[in-house]
Amino acid sequence: MTPFRARLRDSRWSRLGPCLLFALVSGCSREGLRIERVPIPPGSTVRVAAESLAAHGVITSQRWFRIRARFAGIDRTVKAGIYAL
Repeated sequence: MTPFRARLRDSRWSRLGPCLLFALVSGCSREGLRIERVPIPPGSTVRVAAESLAAHGVITSQRWFRIRARFAGIDRTVKAGIYAL
């Protein structure tokens, strides 16, 4: 474990993650916000997942989504399921 991670784990910063998550979620909630259920079929590629997300209005750019997935290293690990976003 790196010294930074050890300090992060053992300090007050370890409580910051849940607080930031709460702030982001509460800041995003507004009137008229609806939950979109997006199906990702088994064996889907990132391209198919991006098409499904775009069709449901969750993302605006399929190309940007695929680029971000590649840089994040998750372009090979698409999990099938129905996601509520």
